[in-house]
Amino acid sequence: MYLKAQVCYYMYNKAIDTIKILQDKDQVFYANQILQLTPIKIKQGTVLCNEGCHLDEIFLLLSGCVYRDSVREKKAGLPPHYLIEGTIFGEREVMCDVECNATYTALSDCTILLINKKGFMNLMDHCENFTNDIVKIAREREKTRLTQLMKLKEGQTIEEHNIMPSAEYDIFS
Repeated sequence: MYLKAQVCYYMYNKAIDTIKILQDKDQVFYANQILQLTPIKIKQGTVLCNEGCHLDEIFLLLSGCVYRDSVREKKAGLPPHYLIEGTIFGEREVMCDVECNATYTALSDCTILLINKKGFMNLMDHCENFTNDIVKIAREREKTRLTQLMKLKEGQTIEEHNIMPSAEYDIFS
């Protein structure tokens, strides 16, 4: 198993270095679980998913930039977000089996690691620290979203509160 873990670690080294949620895992994770991630190249302008659709995979942005645009958030006065390398997205939609709340479009050529719903749930079942990391991310995002909406409902702008809208999605820095 040690050799298999070392080979997987070597193959996915950039992903492990870039995506915080993949770091500091044990050899079992690297030997058995990381292989569930499928690397794909995405061309600039490609729509990864549309607002309102159901997702069957989670995206881990390895390189490039993705634009996240939500009609609902625009109506609420919230700005769009730019996702940078190291960002994970789609986990809330898969975990909660809800529609995607934004449209995601590649602003540049991107490399993305995909994990399908079954593989993601397998990771959640077998890797407690991975599950804890995902739950923490989901809670932080929801807390940020609700805080922004509450402040907007009070008639105050995001700028007046120095809220960093993209910080909600740039959780790995």
